[in-house]
Amino acid sequence: MNIWEVTLTLVKINSSIDEEGKVTISGTGKFQYYDNKQWMECPIPFTAKGNAALVVDNAGIGGIILASGRFNLFKTKDNLNPRMLLNIDRAIPVQPDLEEIENIEESPSTVEPQGELVTTGINVDNNGHQKSEVNDDDELGF
Repeated sequence: MNIWEVTLTLVKINSSIDEEGKVTISGTGKFQYYDNKQWMECPIPFTAKGNAALVVDNAGIGGIILASGRFNLFKTKDNLNPRMLLNIDRAIPVQPDLEEIENIEESPSTVEPQGELVTTGINVDNNGHQKSEVNDDDELGF
């Protein structure tokens, strides 16, 4: 088992719902790789559950997703062509829905000039935690 990230083009999608009402999407995708000075495509079966299944379902056949999950190879009886399966844990749609983009109205935006910069006396360290500013003039009171 390996964790794998790959850009998949969805070729075939099947959905099922179990007794608890959880959706499982399975199907076949294809990915490109570069070998011997040329681009090639390889099909790969996949399964997805939960939020990843919803993303895959929304992308639809022909959609492109960035999939992250567990990549498994299974031995077959002939030991020549192992079977592979990608269990998608996270998916992000790569190809946006062009209809939604066309429907966005462009509105001119103006930026109002900002006033003076006001400091609050709080420093922020690298972890994003806030701490009060240290004043060296304060007595320590031992």
